[in-house]
Amino acid sequence: TAFVIACALAVYVLSRKGTTVSGLIRYPIGALLLAALLLTGKKGILVCSLTSLLISMLIQQRSRRKTVRAVIIFALFVGAAIIIRAQALAHPDNPMFFRLSRFLVLMSEGGELDSERRRLVEEALTLWRANPLWGIGWRRFSGYTMGFFGHARTHEVNCDYVQFLCETGVVGFVLMMTPIVVMLRRAVLSLIDLSNYSDLYDQGESQAILFATFIQFLVAAYAFIEIPFYDMPIFAIY
Repeated sequence: TAFVIACALAVYVLSRKGTTVSGLIRYPIGALLLAALLLTGKKGILVCSLTSLLISMLIQQRSRRKTVRAVIIFALFVGAAIIIRAQALAHPDNPMFFRLSRFLVLMSEGGELDSERRRLVEEALTLWRANPLWGIGWRRFSGYTMGFFGHARTHEVNCDYVQFLCETGVVGFVLMMTPIVVMLRRAVLSLIDLSNYSDLYDQGESQAILFATFIQFLVAAYAFIEIPFYDMPIFAIY
C-alpha cells in the first residue's frame, strides 16, 4: 500500500504542467497523498520515495532556477511531513493519527526493529561465508531463520542485496546486480537525453521517462532496507 501511494504521489508531482490551476489542483492532492503515506508508518518508503523524486527532478531539470524550484518543492513536502508528525504526536488519541503516533513513539523509544534487521543481516552473511561462491540456494534463507538461528517465525533478510549474496553467492550476486545497474544507468541516460532534447519529446513521453527513472531509484534504494525484488507487485511496477 505504501509503495502504491508513493508512486501515486510521484505521478502527481512529475505530471504537473506548471500552470497556476494545475498547481492549485495538484498540490493539495499531493499533500493528501503525503499524509496517507505518513499514516502507513513506513518511514523507509517515505524517505526513499522523496529522495528518489528529488534526484529524478534534479537530473531532468539541470538548471539553477529549476533546481531551486525542485528543492523548494521537496522542502515543502518535508515541511508538510514535519507538521503532520507534530500533529500526530500532539493528538495520539485521534483515530486518524493513532497508528502514526504509535509508530513515531516506538521509533523514538528504541531500536528493536533495527536490531532485528542487523541480526538478520549478520546471519545471512554468516551463511554466505560458508558458501561464498554459489550461496545456500534460492529462497532458502527463510528456512534457516527458524530451524538454524532459532527465530520464532521465518524471516527474510530485509535487504535484497545481502539476500542475493547469501542465497546465490558471488556468482549469482553479479548476475542479479548486472540488470539492476544497467536499467538504472539507462533510465538516467534517458532522462539526461530528455533534458538536452526536450523539444523532441511530447509531454506523455517526458512524464513516462521521469516516472521510470523515479521507480528505478526508488526500488534500488528501498532494496537496502526491504526485499522489493522478491515482492511481485513491486517488481511488476519496477
